[in-house]
Amino acid sequence: MIEPVVESLTAQGRAFERRVGMLFELLGYRVETNRLIAGRQVDLFLEDRSGPLSRSYIVECKDQANPVNTSQYDAFRGRLSAARHEISPKLRGIIVASVGFVKEAKAQALHEDVELLTISELESSVIDFRQYARDLIRRLEDDPALTHFVPPRLVREHLTLAEPASSAVAGWLADSEANQLTLLGDYGTGKTTFLKHLALEMARRYEREVIEGGARGRVPVFIDLREYTQALSLKQIILDLLDNHGIRAASYAAFEYVLREGQVLLILDGFDEMASRGNYRITLRNFRELNRSALGRAKIILSCRSHYFTDLREVQRFLGRTTLATIAEMPVSYTDLYREIAGRPNFLISYLQEFEPDQVRAYLEHRCGGQAERVSGFIANTYNLEELSRRPVLLDMIVTSADRLGQQTQPVTPAILYRIYTDIWLSRNDWSTILEVETKRELLERFAAKAIQQDDAQLHYSEIPRLIRSWRQGVNGLDEEEIDRELRAASFLVRDQGGHYRFSHRSFLEFFYARFLVSAAERGDFAAWTEAPFRSEIYRFVQDLLSLPTQQDALHRLLELVQDPSGELAARGHAVKCVSRVQNPAVPAALLHVLRSDEESQVRRFAATALGHHRESEVVEALVAVARDPQQDFWVRTNSLLALVRLDLPEATGFLVRLLDASEGERDLWTPEASSILREVHTSSNMDLVRACLRYVRRRMDSSQIVAQGLELCAERPCAEGEELCREVLGSTRNLRLARLAFAALPVEQRKEWLPRIVELLTIPPKGQDLPKAAEARSLVLALKGLGCAEVSDFLLGLIDKSQGPRRGRLGKVRFSPLEQEALAVLAEDYLEVLSRFAPGWLRQRRTRAFKVMLAQAYVRQRPEDGIEILRSLFTPLQRPAHKHTLLDLVVQVYPESFPDFVRGIWPREPTTIIKKQALELLLQVDREMAIELMLTSAIRENRIGTRVAVCAILAAVHREEATAALLERLRNDPSRWVRLQCLRSLAAPGRALDRAQVVEATRGEKDPDVLTLRQQLLGV
Repeated sequence: MIEPVVESLTAQGRAFERRVGMLFELLGYRVETNRLIAGRQVDLFLEDRSGPLSRSYIVECKDQANPVNTSQYDAFRGRLSAARHEISPKLRGIIVASVGFVKEAKAQALHEDVELLTISELESSVIDFRQYARDLIRRLEDDPALTHFVPPRLVREHLTLAEPASSAVAGWLADSEANQLTLLGDYGTGKTTFLKHLALEMARRYEREVIEGGARGRVPVFIDLREYTQALSLKQIILDLLDNHGIRAASYAAFEYVLREGQVLLILDGFDEMASRGNYRITLRNFRELNRSALGRAKIILSCRSHYFTDLREVQRFLGRTTLATIAEMPVSYTDLYREIAGRPNFLISYLQEFEPDQVRAYLEHRCGGQAERVSGFIANTYNLEELSRRPVLLDMIVTSADRLGQQTQPVTPAILYRIYTDIWLSRNDWSTILEVETKRELLERFAAKAIQQDDAQLHYSEIPRLIRSWRQGVNGLDEEEIDRELRAASFLVRDQGGHYRFSHRSFLEFFYARFLVSAAERGDFAAWTEAPFRSEIYRFVQDLLSLPTQQDALHRLLELVQDPSGELAARGHAVKCVSRVQNPAVPAALLHVLRSDEESQVRRFAATALGHHRESEVVEALVAVARDPQQDFWVRTNSLLALVRLDLPEATGFLVRLLDASEGERDLWTPEASSILREVHTSSNMDLVRACLRYVRRRMDSSQIVAQGLELCAERPCAEGEELCREVLGSTRNLRLARLAFAALPVEQRKEWLPRIVELLTIPPKGQDLPKAAEARSLVLALKGLGCAEVSDFLLGLIDKSQGPRRGRLGKVRFSPLEQEALAVLAEDYLEVLSRFAPGWLRQRRTRAFKVMLAQAYVRQRPEDGIEILRSLFTPLQRPAHKHTLLDLVVQVYPESFPDFVRGIWPREPTTIIKKQALELLLQVDREMAIELMLTSAIRENRIGTRVAVCAILAAVHREEATAALLERLRNDPSRWVRLQCLRSLAAPGRALDRAQVVEATRGEKDPDVLTLRQQLLGV
């Protein structure tokens, strides 16, 4: 038994010697092993000839569990003395230990020619990162992007639920198998900001624990590949970085060593920049070189845009739905870069997600402080900003532009907003090496004009050369190729792996198309206006652009078109709408010319409406003349009335008051004419006009449309006459919509007085009378929010207690449903204590599933001690999937420790695939072992094809041998081609150790051509 132990110790010692020798070689020493000196064999003999003087050392290697003691030190000191007699009195000694040295040996070495080093100290000396770490901390602490950092979320490959990016990366760093993490995401999703934040946190820890504390740890090496666009290899990039920071490194081999030994976290940000600026062969070569570095304990993060690896948009669409038709539609969405890491166990892929509303709020609070509410309102009230704000880079642009908008001397419009964004973007992001900013803008305008004509608003890359040639004469093939390559990196565009370009957001498409139309008008090219696909957003963008001083030539060309009766009617109509808001004397003059003409076309109607933006006496006179004349076209007359309201001038208001009162010989208004006035009167500052409208409404109580508009006016412009109208309506109507409008328009104290009337209206009428419409009844109950009185809570409790079964009644085919959900919504918002008292009893009663889920949401958070059993009882096979999603989220948020048992209990009786998939992914985060056990023992063999497909997709993130075996078994035996296709994708997903021969064996009898094609595309077999 002794001999094997001795052999094992000897082998261990020799491995330690080889490791120490390699480290000294990396430091530039010439190393000789097992040399006989003075009749004794020394572990290592070193020579340093780098300077003018040669130095020699003998090295003793001590790989042992305990510190080197004084006896071992003295023994080495004797061997060093003997060696000096044979070689040179200047010979020095070094002891390298795996653990350390006793304090007596350290004290003795201070006075003698012996160096004492631990293996960690020796490794650290190969490349000294101390100054680099401090420089990195100083540089990143000054980075403004990190001042307002909000933690992002990511989704792992083949999964659908997001998780905090920081915890996911921490798990990857602790994973002994995974070397490389590819972080994918479209432009502006925050990849760079997140990686900088990670680098800063790691550098601070390195300074604290390694530099100051003497522990072992990783130093983050952050490389922005945008700064190395001319580099042809990773080796060149690393050496340039080390040199730029004054780091002493013997060679690139030294860096590879410390990377493999777990001393470095290499962060390579923006691989797509290198990919888009170089040719494909160099891109692939760089990627392969990078992959060769992912060995041992190396940790490398690579960030890149999604389409260089997978078409994420299509993958998400596939994963989000479970029908077989959708599975069949899923494209081959893997590129050569993906295939380079397919089936390799040490590679992982994750997708960075855009911000959710809570992250947007957090960013605004960090960035704007006390102004967060103002900026949040600005985002909410400006076209498409809420959707744009989900992308971090755009959110930053919005906040930055919001500050700059305060410097504007003209009113802020969406076009000014987008112009500021795009100008910042085009100048900040140098995505072009051959195009000027104005040229880039024109190219994007023409791209928008072409793309907006397509159903999917995108262009294939093969169409780009034709677009370039039509825009710029004399462009050669080389320039076309360069422009096409630069378009891939354009901030406003995204490119899928199929080669289709589109704008990153539709509002940018509409803005650049509006700019194209204005440019076309400036050139006098109105063909573009004739067939232009105008939408309200495009109208608004063009209107705002024409108000800019720089666009006056385009404005005057359009005014000429407006006044030309021979012009194309469609183009003239578009032009009238677009010039309507421009405050220029030439605009009302042109519109008046059209209004006074005798042509019969929609252009006159548009001109009448447009004149409402021009507050001039001549305009009022012309509009009054048209409104008084019954021989005029009805819609021209109606639009003239609407324009007079908008003008809000005394002479216009006086005419409208007389018209509404039918005084001084004015004619009676038709209902559509009065309706147009009521629709706009809330914009008027003249209360006399408001009161005249209310007087008109009281004369027309027979028209529910007029009354409803009058009540809406009461809410917007409170006054005594309005309150009187509301009380009159409440006292006489049984129309619940009118009752709700009247009730909501009253002050709170008066609303409390009218509660008995609301109760009466919501009571089921006597037999033989029509029931109120369900939607109107629900709206009236919800109008009780905010009163905060016992009478309301008692009434709501009564609604719920009396609504245990549906009350059957008819109004045509409409059945009146119980009002318990609406009553519950008001209780949950205003009367939580009352709700908590009654909730347990209601949950035991027979109620609708939707009511119970809604009740559980409010009750469980208020009284969590007994909530888990309630949630378990609600999770029935007949429950709606939307409700089950809510219940699962509620359980995992409030009762995470009970979630595994919850899933185990619901699993056998749950029929819905999407719910089982959500439950498994949540369980994978809460209790990974149980999730894997459930998938491998039963879920992967369930009868439902959709469930098996979902399980196989989730197993892509499980890299154990038993998961691989289960996927191979399904690939071999499952009767469904959809399952077999997903098995192939999951087997080939990065992170799994895959023997390709096993895949070939499992598919030996495969007949389906799609399965065989996918096998070839993913694995090359």
